[in-house]
Amino acid sequence: MANALSQLTSYFQAKDEHLRVLAYLNHSQDSKGANKDKILQELKLVSHELDKIDQLLQQFSQCIQREKDAIGEAKKLEQDLKTNLESFKHLEANVPAKLLERLSTVSSTCEDEKENVKDEPASNIPVCNTEVNKKQDILPAIELVTPEELDSIPHYIRGRLSLKFVNSTLENLLKVARIKYKILNKPKSAMNQQTLAKFRKFKDAECDETAGFIFITDEDLRENGKLKMDLSTKNAITVLRHTDRIVVLKRNRVTRYLLQSCY
Repeated sequence: MANALSQLTSYFQAKDEHLRVLAYLNHSQDSKGANKDKILQELKLVSHELDKIDQLLQQFSQCIQREKDAIGEAKKLEQDLKTNLESFKHLEANVPAKLLERLSTVSSTCEDEKENVKDEPASNIPVCNTEVNKKQDILPAIELVTPEELDSIPHYIRGRLSLKFVNSTLENLLKVARIKYKILNKPKSAMNQQTLAKFRKFKDAECDETAGFIFITDEDLRENGKLKMDLSTKNAITVLRHTDRIVVLKRNRVTRYLLQSCY
């Protein structure tokens, strides 16, 4: 582009010089008759060529502006990538120790299962049921609370709650979530009026903070669960929150329980 612009500049300067000479001759006393007509014709020709040069310059200007815009977008993208990289580094450096332990346990378990599968005859390997897996995949993988986890909760929070009651509360939450998301994953064409009304109510409970999470509300528990929201149940929910099984989110007078995956 620089070479083309240099050639265009030289061409423009030559035409400008030519135009000056013609203008001088046109105003000269010696230019008469046919000579003057020829000079005027030359002037018109040069003027036409200068108009073309002006159009080319405008195109160059537009091209340069597009390049500037592209450079600006590239710099913005570079800055966004740097910001994301810093965020990833921060996440990598601050992964919770509990999550790392669980990932390590899952990884070692998977390796053991692979070794066992290698040693088994092909006829003994269970066949995967696609429909069952689809239903199981609706909910995140959530482990029951262990005795060690319950013991780590301060006594003033768990009180006299038993491990059985805490895990029973968790299973009830999962049961209600399974009922809810079975409806949400159902085609609208297969819904009756009652089911469609539930579908809309479930959708109305969603907000920006629930994006990407499976959650239930107090109303879902009252309608589909067997839980009484008494003090013991509320304490059990607090234990589940402290053991990272759920996240409690309160927005617009609605309490939502977001299920936390263990993996």
